[in-house]
Amino acid sequence: MSGLIRLADGIAILELPAGPEGYLTGEMCRDVLRALEDLAGRLERGETDAAGLVLRGAGQEFCRGFDPVAEEGDAAREALAALCAGIEAYPCPTVACLDGLVSGAGVALALAAHGRVATREARLICPEVGYGLMPGGGSTQRLPRLVGADTALQMMLEGRLHRAGDPALAAVIDRIEDEDPLAQAIKLAKSLAPSRRTSLREDGLRQPAAYFAALAAHRAQSHAPVAAAAQAVLRAVEAAALLPFERGVALEEVLAQDLARDAEARAARYRARLAHVARALARDEALPNEAAATWIRQGYWAIGRSLLVRGARPEAIDASARRIGFATGPFAMMETRSGEDIVREFDAFARASGWRVPASGFAQASLDEALLGGIIHAGMVNVCVAAQAAGVLQHTMEADVIAARDLGFEAAKGGLLFQAEEQGLLPLLRALQGLRAETASVLAPVPEFSRMVNEGRRLFDDVTPRNASLAGA
Repeated sequence: MSGLIRLADGIAILELPAGPEGYLTGEMCRDVLRALEDLAGRLERGETDAAGLVLRGAGQEFCRGFDPVAEEGDAAREALAALCAGIEAYPCPTVACLDGLVSGAGVALALAAHGRVATREARLICPEVGYGLMPGGGSTQRLPRLVGADTALQMMLEGRLHRAGDPALAAVIDRIEDEDPLAQAIKLAKSLAPSRRTSLREDGLRQPAAYFAALAAHRAQSHAPVAAAAQAVLRAVEAAALLPFERGVALEEVLAQDLARDAEARAARYRARLAHVARALARDEALPNEAAATWIRQGYWAIGRSLLVRGARPEAIDASARRIGFATGPFAMMETRSGEDIVREFDAFARASGWRVPASGFAQASLDEALLGGIIHAGMVNVCVAAQAAGVLQHTMEADVIAARDLGFEAAKGGLLFQAEEQGLLPLLRALQGLRAETASVLAPVPEFSRMVNEGRRLFDDVTPRNASLAGA
């Protein structure tokens, strides 16, 4: 029998594995499914007398789902869907024994079981929408079939946490047991009928008027900045009341694939990764990285000064910077600092970067102000690439952490460099090349920027162990 499964009192106990930091992975889902299929084969051949199956976590919690910053993508989502289908189709009663955190994919696995036993303090949460994702594994179809649209949408749209003892989850949790939940789960597995599948339940569908009123109420709410993910969930939950289960699950998969390509949803996923990097850097006492912060801030100001001497008006430069996502333009920021501080920091920046920061003054020729936003963005990418090449940045994403923290770059856009990746690096490089700036100018592409584009590399193609440790889960 698989190492994931043991027998206890005539019931098979399957312990869900957990990877680094307790998260599930797509490969783990495939391992569990193989173990489940092996057990079903043994049962069919009469090689085991296990009369039921209990799913439980290997540690102090049932399952915290996939790591939201790992970006496992289609393969993990498909592996979860296959595992949930396998759990529900298992020929003997299956019971999920819930304790601790039950999150995301963990909720999907619990719902796929035929019954559920939980400790009173077990915590169920569906956080996917906040990461620009949607619940998978049939969760958008099974959960509303049990609890109705309102509670399902509270959990899936708002990421609201429910404890197992919450009356709203009465149709989800069959028994509450704090003393010995495993023994109670084994007992329930012996008494359930294998035909008691969640996909066939209609507890939450018995009041259609209330169901669709809840859908309408949640649709009327603002779900920014994750509207695309929220709309996908709303469509899926509506389908749970209108379509057969299998067609609803198929729609869930189509919506998830569409969401994977949605720019707003990708920005939300990047924000989650960015928050993780910020926490990791803070944990390692690498933030604030004042050298990198000074480099990026001074680069922002130097771009403003360089555009000024090319004939752009300060107010137009600031307006263009705000339009592309910065909270404040470079000149408005400089007004908050003393002249001596600015000169001192510019001198230090010039020595560190090798760039010459232009003196104030206007050129006779004017610069097309419609192009300013793109030039500012391209210039900031140039500044960040130079900082990484010089070893000032520990991780590419650190630049976006600093841009958000110190320059107020708009969170809904994901990040300064994230937006550069979304738009493509080649147009940004060409925007700088078109200026024909002197080599010592912050607006002249650094060699690494040109090489990156010519070699088809991305800003986040980091290869150092330090970068990999920060970018990972």
